[in-house]
Amino acid sequence: MPERDRSRLPIGATTFFTSFLLTLLIPGIGGAVGVTLTPVGGSATGFVGQVLTIGVDLTIGDDEFVTIADPSLVWDLEGGNVLDVVGATQPGTIFAGDIPLSPLSASTWRVFDPDDQLGDGMSFSNDGPFGDTRVGATGLWGFEMTSALITDDQLIEFFGDGTIQPGTYRIGTLDLLLRSIGSTTLTFGGPAGQDAPYGTFFTGREIVRIGQDELELVDLDVTGIGLASLGITVVPEPGTALLLGLGLAGLAIAGRRGEAAARDRSRPSTV
Repeated sequence: MPERDRSRLPIGATTFFTSFLLTLLIPGIGGAVGVTLTPVGGSATGFVGQVLTIGVDLTIGDDEFVTIADPSLVWDLEGGNVLDVVGATQPGTIFAGDIPLSPLSASTWRVFDPDDQLGDGMSFSNDGPFGDTRVGATGLWGFEMTSALITDDQLIEFFGDGTIQPGTYRIGTLDLLLRSIGSTTLTFGGPAGQDAPYGTFFTGREIVRIGQDELELVDLDVTGIGLASLGITVVPEPGTALLLGLGLAGLAIAGRRGEAAARDRSRPSTV
């Protein structure tokens, strides 16, 4: 793992009081940053033709400050075409305490091939139109949120006085058309890089306490980010399932009648 950037802050006359506040206000120092995917209607199962809305929720822990939260989402990695994206939204600005998080490029989206992010893809803005024509593995980028640049000294102060608040914040929603019967996992694109410009990317800072008289602010450990995937299942419409069941039952009855008639014909006649 690459060495994380560290800014060690010895606690002197000024920072000792801040450390005391941190001890009171942050009883447990532990990483909690992550993103969860939440079905708005409560269920991740639906019928062919329905639109399922998924909330994209960013969680920031007690000891964390997020500078950039940029998760990309992928689905149909199993092959087939279970889902199509038909819409997405982002809030204008949300506040983690008094610190604003805003879209880097509001309502700008890209549908891409997760295996070839440098290839041709569909880009659009202003929430559509979403002409998702891909079959198989599909990705969507555009949920990036950014906060103000804050110095480490300011962060220590803000953590102590409650300017920065932990919590869970909805950074967008995703509308998925349930295209065909089957199941797939809605998950996150791999780390962003030179060949993966639409990968998942996070930056930020977190507090680490060293003994009783020293604190460190270190780069947010992106390898420990909790990215919670969501399984989605698409089933036939109730009417279709009923007709299919009736059809199968009719075939079974016809088959039994045919077998009975054949047995009757095979019996010797009696005079």
